[in-house]
Amino acid sequence: MSRRLEVAPAARGDIAQILQASATDFGEGARSRYASLIAAAIKDLLEDPERPESLDRSELRDGIRSYHLRHSCRRAATG
Repeated sequence: MSRRLEVAPAARGDIAQILQASATDFGEGARSRYASLIAAAIKDLLEDPERPESLDRSELRDGIRSYHLRHSCRRAATG
């Protein structure tokens, strides 16, 4: 089953700004590591959108969940 993860336009803009700030403040290596972490989190969510670490946020809108990047740290580090 193919899953689709929607990243809102505002979130895409936030990610771009965060990555730029990471590069400016901490260097290109830090930006690259953070981008890998974000990619790992997206992959994790595509594999299991209701993974135990994610939180139901139906108070915002039906079907909305939140997920903290820290839950994907080990997977980002191992590829």
